[in-house]
Amino acid sequence: MNLQFTADTIPNTVPNYRVMLVGQYNGDETISNAAEGTAAKTQPLTGQYVTLAALEKPVYSSGTEFVLSNLPAVVFDGSYTDLKVISVPIDAGYPQVVTRWEITADEALKAIGEGNNNPVSWNNGIEIVRGADGKFSYYHLTPLQFFCDR
Repeated sequence: MNLQFTADTIPNTVPNYRVMLVGQYNGDETISNAAEGTAAKTQPLTGQYVTLAALEKPVYSSGTEFVLSNLPAVVFDGSYTDLKVISVPIDAGYPQVVTRWEITADEALKAIGEGNNNPVSWNNGIEIVRGADGKFSYYHLTPLQFFCDR
């Protein structure tokens, strides 16, 4: 798959992009905030888009190549459907402009709970990342809110 980048929109800058393979989870797993030392809450992960692989790097030109390799087994076992490759800028080449930061499980659970069964990635800009160890981490990624055409 070839993605086209616009790398030179701001003179003398090099934006950083995050290219992600995301899939919509269709199993019965839940996510929890139990590790954060608060009263344990859970939310079903079903229907949420989860980042399964990602790569971040500077985009110097429209020909910049991203290769996602060593994909986790869950990509192929049917747990995730509607696989998409998306790219979003995580900064504009200026250090003070950042569009991705880590959030707590409590914040992610709250967004899922208030989401009316809609993917929080599209409606709240929440990125749910499944790590190689199967554990989840959560980020606010502003450009995700502008990606979906729903």
